[in-house]
Amino acid sequence: MKIFLAALFSLLLLVASVACRSRQTEEGNRMVEGDRSVTAVPQFDDLPVPPGFRTDARKANERFVAEAGSFRLGRQVYVGPMGQRETVSYLEERVPHHGWILTERKDQEEVVFLRFAKADSVASYQIRSLGFSEARIELEVTTRRTNSN
Repeated sequence: MKIFLAALFSLLLLVASVACRSRQTEEGNRMVEGDRSVTAVPQFDDLPVPPGFRTDARKANERFVAEAGSFRLGRQVYVGPMGQRETVSYLEERVPHHGWILTERKDQEEVVFLRFAKADSVASYQIRSLGFSEARIELEVTTRRTNSN
């Protein structure tokens, strides 16, 4: 009996330690690992991020997504294992495949801004280097209101 209880206790400790390191959410498409959450798909289906990029749980209070009909509003922060230059090239190549048109690019000392338009929506990417082979993407999406008289 003592061996059984010791084995059961050890098993519970093992399960608890694994659960503390990563946990699956109810949605089934997002997992939290340490201080970063992994998203299987971007929040906006037509706004890609490079493979391996994850939503940054440290910026959770800055993230939100709202879609209702053609209205879209949101902000996402991703980090990933790709340099800034490669990340920018990926976005310039892949985002137009989803119907977006690149309307502006600004290269500044530490950040590259990309702005895309699609119908009444605007998607703005800010790409920052986090080192030689890591980058952060801040994505903001808004729908412009048009006045119909």
